[in-house]
Amino acid sequence: MKTFRYPAGHIAGQTMTVGELKKKLEEYPDEMPVFAEWESCRAYIEPSNFAVNVVSKGHREDECNGLVIDVNFY
Repeated sequence: MKTFRYPAGHIAGQTMTVGELKKKLEEYPDEMPVFAEWESCRAYIEPSNFAVNVVSKGHREDECNGLVIDVNFY
């Protein structure tokens, strides 16, 4: 898990790493569709919505590139 902190240093949240996600996905059938859920809405995940962006919650030491799946359009 990757932890992100606010500028003051307290935890903003955590997210899985790509390796953890790949391992978790091995538990499910290959044909099973994947969705992202946002506020009780199930959004489609499409390859064109994957991007690598710099991610930070303000604490510079935590800043890194992260795989971002855009689920704002559902």
